Amino acid sequence: MRKRVWKCIALVIAALILGAGVTFFLLNRAPKKSWTDYSVVAHAGGGIDGKSGTNSREAMEQAVKKGYGIIEVDLSLTSDNELILFHGWDSDTQDELELDDVDLGENGVPDLETFKNMKICKKYTTMTGEDLVSFMKKNPSIYILTDEKFSNKDQINVEMEKLAELCGYDEKLLSRFIVQIYDIDTYDRVMSVYHFPNLMYATYMYGTDDESYWVQVVEDCQGRGIQTISMWNNMIATKRHGVYGRMRILNESGLRICAHTINKLSVVERVKDAGADMIVSDFLYEDDMSLLEDN
Repeated sequence: MRKRVWKCIALVIAALILGAGVTFFLLNRAPKKSWTDYSVVAHAGGGIDGKSGTNSREAMEQAVKKGYGIIEVDLSLTSDNELILFHGWDSDTQDELELDDVDLGENGVPDLETFKNMKICKKYTTMTGEDLVSFMKKNPSIYILTDEKFSNKDQINVEMEKLAELCGYDEKLLSRFIVQIYDIDTYDRVMSVYHFPNLMYATYMYGTDDESYWVQVVEDCQGRGIQTISMWNNMIATKRHGVYGRMRILNESGLRICAHTINKLSVVERVKDAGADMIVSDFLYEDDMSLLEDN
């Protein structure tokens, strides 16, 4: 009798272990959506309470709840060269984020400890690079689109090095970053640190009306396996001017186009009709895109 009881207990324990193992296996092998399957990117952590550009913990947590699969963040450095999520220390940004009472020091950039104690818009929590990595581990289906902020290009190297180090050079974790590059020099700098598999060519810094610029962008992307470019929505099409000629070059190239920053469905419809594949937004969500499809 006692042997039979112990045998039953052993079978139950084995079943529990097997069940846990199967569950773990299924959770870890379940295919995630590719980042190219998403239509909308949450801008600067996502809008929250009508405010944009906060890069805050609360905004990013809300973005997950709202169903975003990609969250764009601004990467910056503190005065002591630590990685943080912040757009910039210009007066306009400080006014928008209500940071008028923050002591930024002699160079106008705070150190890490000061940054961690700041409150964005008087109430939101700042995010360090370490916080970002922790957030990604807690939300394994989320992709992060980076927008590197720099006053000189050497800072890009530092930002990428810090990012890779914080991730422990973990291949799976780093594969969930979509790193923006701005020209071939920034591409070389990024790839010298780590061979990020997902890249986006951002044109907002150097884009011009000259069609030769866009021809060169296409060549640069196709020669390096970059499949997506990002651009201002008013460089794609406007109500006044219609679709710009540069879109012919881009559409014929087969590159995917990401338009930013858009918070009106009428503008989304305009750029999508012109060839855009995805958008960056503060307050539009994946579900909103179905409204366009239904029309």
